[in-house]
Amino acid sequence: MRRALRVAHRTPRALRRALPSASTLLLPALAPLSSSARELHTSPWLAVAKRQNSEANEAMLMQQMLDAMGMEDDDSGVAEDVAVASELPVSGVVLDVKNELASVSGLRHATIGSVVHVYSSEDEDAADAATPLCRGIVLFLEKKAAHVALLADRDEADAVRRVRSGMHVQLVDQELRIPISVARLKGRAVDPLGKPVPLVYQQPPPDDAEPTASDLVSIAWGSKTVPGLLARGPLREPFSTGVLAVDCLKPLAFGHRVAVLGPRNSGKTRLALDAIAHQVAQARATQQEPPHFVYVCVGKSPARVQQLLQSLEACGALAHTTIVSADERDSLILQYLAPFAGCAVAEYMMRHGPTPRSVVVYDDLAAHTTVVEALVHTLRLPKASQLSLSAHAVLLERSAQLRGDASLTTFALADAPDASSGVGSELKDRLLALADDAVELESKLARQRVYPPIDVLLPGASIRGPPFQSAALWAAMNRLRHRINEASQRKESIDAAAQLGLELEPEDGEVLEFQELVRQFFAQPVDGNATNLSATETELGVYLLSTLRMAQLPPSTTAQELVQTTVDALRAANPELLRLLETHSRAVPWSRDTELAIDAVVESDALPTLRDRHRQRRAGDASSRLSPTQAMLLRRLRR
Repeated sequence: MRRALRVAHRTPRALRRALPSASTLLLPALAPLSSSARELHTSPWLAVAKRQNSEANEAMLMQQMLDAMGMEDDDSGVAEDVAVASELPVSGVVLDVKNELASVSGLRHATIGSVVHVYSSEDEDAADAATPLCRGIVLFLEKKAAHVALLADRDEADAVRRVRSGMHVQLVDQELRIPISVARLKGRAVDPLGKPVPLVYQQPPPDDAEPTASDLVSIAWGSKTVPGLLARGPLREPFSTGVLAVDCLKPLAFGHRVAVLGPRNSGKTRLALDAIAHQVAQARATQQEPPHFVYVCVGKSPARVQQLLQSLEACGALAHTTIVSADERDSLILQYLAPFAGCAVAEYMMRHGPTPRSVVVYDDLAAHTTVVEALVHTLRLPKASQLSLSAHAVLLERSAQLRGDASLTTFALADAPDASSGVGSELKDRLLALADDAVELESKLARQRVYPPIDVLLPGASIRGPPFQSAALWAAMNRLRHRINEASQRKESIDAAAQLGLELEPEDGEVLEFQELVRQFFAQPVDGNATNLSATETELGVYLLSTLRMAQLPPSTTAQELVQTTVDALRAANPELLRLLETHSRAVPWSRDTELAIDAVVESDALPTLRDRHRQRRAGDASSRLSPTQAMLLRRLRR
């Protein structure tokens, strides 16, 4: 009997349908056993049925995921699905409507992402000649029903509320397409359907110059939208953000996928806006066309979107930016489609815009994940469908440096807990695995008004910057990273000694002063009015931090003062050396002779100038004279 059950379970589905069911033959024999054990445990036949039902649900979910990603399943048991599909009508009927999500029967040829029209008439012949009430997009498929999200423009929101059970549904397209054009996108804000968003512009265009749509762009989230391996090329152009901590510790290039993670109100949006403003200013300084930026807002308030537009106008970057907005007043489906519409717009501008380089910013994917969870809960889908429905992996994989000059760079912003808090986050772990690099912001530093709120004193691995950017900078940054790691280990010992009430050693004070100098070098004013360091000044500052001993510097010397004094000393004492540093090849690090020449100028000119300046400050301000006890207290306060 056990052998018969095992054979029946292992027999393919088609063969089990052809042969007599083993359960019908063995149920009479097992009935006494099942009835006697009914009060003690569940019948084994119920467990087998539950397991088969679970396997069927998993197989159905896997098939839908493969269909959505444009892949084919080579399972030999697909004949049953074809037979079921042949029984479905081409058109459909609304079965139920809930929260602008409808369950529709029929729709034989529908796939995930297909577009349907909903007609108010229940008669199929009358519906063909009538005007559709609204559109819909297929989100999920079952054997004999499709889950459709209803779409409507802002001025036709009432049409979705009029959808009722029994209305006729007709399949019109296999994917959603939105009308856009270059003139309609540059410096404008649109919704995920390509319609203009009512915002207040500083200089609104005249009525007769309103751009019209000329092309149709498809919105899809399957793997068929990801560029293939043969279409990709190597990274070859650096992407500068203007934020020194990011450019030195997290070097980027066009075509990168970057995750910007941090708690709410930690400065993620400002970091993205500063990168956009710096790229536009850098391109204008070199008389080149800046890349086109697409800023995607998901679930933001209208006032927040208006503030974002004003910030882009103030820095002169709005003319090179397109805002794709689905604010908190919009439906779930519009907020869901916003990242995919923004990525499609960025790819369109990459191919048809004035520059082949596009940058897309998703603000933020945590809000998009919340929208996906709401859709899954409303549709009563399995939790495993959340990953396939969010499609964050596909969004990030569409970023690439293509063969030629075209590139798509991605900044994925997401709310996540602090790295120092020790709190885990599933979304954070997934983005860290998908992105090429990640910038983590700290809420503690943001509350202290430190910008950027990046803990530059955390230990880390060696920095491998792009070889086409600056070999001298990466050689110095590797030495500085090694010194930061050593200081971090010493800092733990200092904290343990302070908790025990032990006095600080002179070497411990040098460690604290070094960490303060590093923090000052990478920090920028909160108002953002300070001028950025040049490439030569950045390389020179990193080199000085990696080589100088704190005992050589006079007290209260700032990092900016150290760099500026060294540059002035090089300009006065050895202008040929300064010219050599400015014209040095970016692909070759500094030679040993060059480093020795820099050390000689620092020892003979820069350090004596700093000491004289400090001596003059002490003579002019008697309050600057600190006793050893006061100096120790000052170091503890800095810590």
